[in-house]
Amino acid sequence: MQNQTLKRGSVGVYILGVEGNFRGEELTRTLTNFGFSSTIVWGPKVSIDDAIIAQSTNQRYANFTINRDIKPQEVACCLGHLRMYLKFIDSQEEWGLFLEDDAICVLNPRSLLESLPTIQELCHLFIHDGPGTNLNLRSAKDDLFGELGMIKRLDPQYGAYGYLLNRPAVELILKSRVISYINTPDWPYLWPRKIRFYQSKLVFFSHPKDTSMSIIGQRINAEAKVINQLPNFLRVISGMKLGIGFRELLHKEITLKISRLTLQIFRKMRFLN
Repeated sequence: MQNQTLKRGSVGVYILGVEGNFRGEELTRTLTNFGFSSTIVWGPKVSIDDAIIAQSTNQRYANFTINRDIKPQEVACCLGHLRMYLKFIDSQEEWGLFLEDDAICVLNPRSLLESLPTIQELCHLFIHDGPGTNLNLRSAKDDLFGELGMIKRLDPQYGAYGYLLNRPAVELILKSRVISYINTPDWPYLWPRKIRFYQSKLVFFSHPKDTSMSIIGQRINAEAKVINQLPNFLRVISGMKLGIGFRELLHKEITLKISRLTLQIFRKMRFLN
């Protein structure tokens, strides 16, 4: 909805669950106690919505991006996140807080959520404790987020159970969506190039260590090939054969990989000095 009146600085809270197997009672109670109302969004069920999931599954694409087949549960999870984005885009909020129903709220996010700026830069803020590549670019103290304690990152963190997106980012994600190009919900290979990633210095949401209750289950990527971590025009050609755009491939396979290598070299030089 492009012509609606937005509530400046407002945040909508969305929780992804599966109808009949909702695990978010404690999460919703905690958020309510902190003064936040939340919207439950149901993701597709693997056993029922198999046609929808099959339409969004391309194993050749998955093997190109994550070096293994993707599980139907992972596709369903990603489609669930997209459903949250669609719900958010029909709201009047400027920011969306997107949670999975087994997330654990470990710190009241009120001070953060009430201080989010109104900006046009496409922003993705991670406020959970998922691991990352540690390739942070700089502290964002004097950047868009003032004193909010954000670190600008080159790559997104792993995990999709607690993060924020602003409206311009969600609009571009939905516009750029390719229906069968899903590798994992955290994060799609074709995530728009213009999105900027930030990580909160404080952890607001965590995740159960026990994966036995996970809807997706154990998810271990195949061992990454060293050649796939280096800039490689052969992968650009392979990706184009799958129908991926040249500019996206150039960004992912050349520009980002050169940036990662450069950052790693600079860090080693500083350590040695």
